[in-house]
Amino acid sequence: MKILFHITIASILVTFGDVAGLGREQSMKNTFEIESWDEVPYLELENSAKYSRAKLSKRYAGAMNGNGQLEYLMAYNEKGAAHFVGIEHFEGEVDGKIGTLSVAHKGSFKKGVVTSTFEIIEGSQTGKLVSLNGQGSYTTGHSMIVDFEFDYAF
Repeated sequence: MKILFHITIASILVTFGDVAGLGREQSMKNTFEIESWDEVPYLELENSAKYSRAKLSKRYAGAMNGNGQLEYLMAYNEKGAAHFVGIEHFEGEVDGKIGTLSVAHKGSFKKGVVTSTFEIIEGSQTGKLVSLNGQGSYTTGHSMIVDFEFDYAF
């Protein structure tokens, strides 16, 4: 299955240290494409609830360029709503700085709406991203166009 997500980062606050109380705000536009989604149930219950594992490959373009490998563990209830957690490994560049990092995801799918929060895992960063920290969230429906909020600092 190939799904295209267009992400517009609506609000980004970038702080490059507190030099005389001055910070720098910056807005980015970014997209990512889910190139593959491989979901396999590992436990299915009689009431239609199930647990599954999904492996995703993602490609980022824009202010964030590179590739992501993401694995979700998901728990669906009998009504089809789901909760998920995941870890993503990103390799590429953020704001022109090259390196790798890992991101922890947590979210839910209810009544056709996905809500997710995520944060960079402390100590996972390499290269020029070694000092990057941040967290964000998004909410989206089936439109696959996502307003993406991400607060970060180098």
